[in-house]
Amino acid sequence: MQYQVAFESPFGTGWIGFEEQQITETVLPGLPQLEEVGIASEGPAWLRPWMAEIETYFQDGHFLPCPERFFLQEASAFRTRVYKAVAAIPLGETCSYGEIAARVGSPGAARAVGTAMAQNRFAPWVPCHRVVLAGGKLGSYGGGVSLKAALLALETRAARTTAPASAGAQKKPTR
Repeated sequence: MQYQVAFESPFGTGWIGFEEQQITETVLPGLPQLEEVGIASEGPAWLRPWMAEIETYFQDGHFLPCPERFFLQEASAFRTRVYKAVAAIPLGETCSYGEIAARVGSPGAARAVGTAMAQNRFAPWVPCHRVVLAGGKLGSYGGGVSLKAALLALETRAARTTAPASAGAQKKPTR
């Protein structure tokens, strides 16, 4: 059976769905909780580091490296490539749908990238909020455009305060 547990953020309550030893999806703060799943008052021990990490992310914007196993839950090879490309966008930066399509070897597939982003079950670990329209406008976002703008601003501040020892250095996860 699938369960969900709430996490708190400055943007509202979010949810992490899980079953057995696996996260099945996240629900961004302010969105309705998952339907037809049980509610756990607190997550199991294996989930607690993930809960702490996501709560910390929404507080300070530090990067959440996306675990490979999230990609493996997707049936489509295209979507897996898209999620990996999106997860590689550096903290505090954005990329257009078309640029992601080109990076995954499908230069005419910007709309398909948009569809993959709209169906992303692992935000913010797969940081779909970093994908924007070709002209730099934010575009849409499952959590709302205001949350997308707030997350980008939060990450931009975090990127400025993270002193990289080398290019691409990021805060290490606690899990």
